[in-house]
This record gives sequence, structure tokens and C-alpha cells, in this order.
Amino acid sequence: DAKSIDLDASKLRIHSVAINDKKCRFELSSPIQDKPHLGQKLSIPLPTRIIPNNSTVKVSIDYETTDECTALQWLPPCQTGGKVYPYLFSP
Repeated sequence: DAKSIDLDASKLRIHSVAINDKKCRFELSSPIQDKPHLGQKLSIPLPTRIIPNNSTVKVSIDYETTDECTALQWLPPCQTGGKVYPYLFSP
């Protein structure tokens, strides 16, 4: 049973996070000064009281990229296996 969702959010501005359309808290770690190639950890605690085990949740993140972003990249649909949807990944 997951207690949180942890993502790489290198050099992004995170404005808000919502689970099932309800705003929730999140934590964004500070960059590691001597390891600039590593991203920042975006941790979203899962509210177990309102989410039953084995259920599907919708996570929405309102974010903004910066001039220094490296963590998230998109593949257009033509470069994905199904050729229908884009794919978000972190290198």
C-alpha cells in the first residue's frame, strides 16, 4: 500500500497538487548543491482516509517550467508504442 507518490521535478515551479480534484499538500525537496545533475523530489502524500485500498486516483499537478528544466520531457504520439498519446518521462 503506497503512502505517497514521489516524482522527479527538477527545476519546476509547483503551484498546486490535487488528488481526485481536491487540493492536497506536497513537499518539494531542495536541490543537492554538490550534485546538480540530480533532480528534486516531489512527494505527494496519499490521504488514506479518503482513498480506499486498490482504488484508482486522479493526480493533477499545476506546474510551470523554468529556463533550467531538465527532469521532464515529452515524446509526441508518433514516437510512442501505441502512436496515440504523448508520453511524459524523466531521463
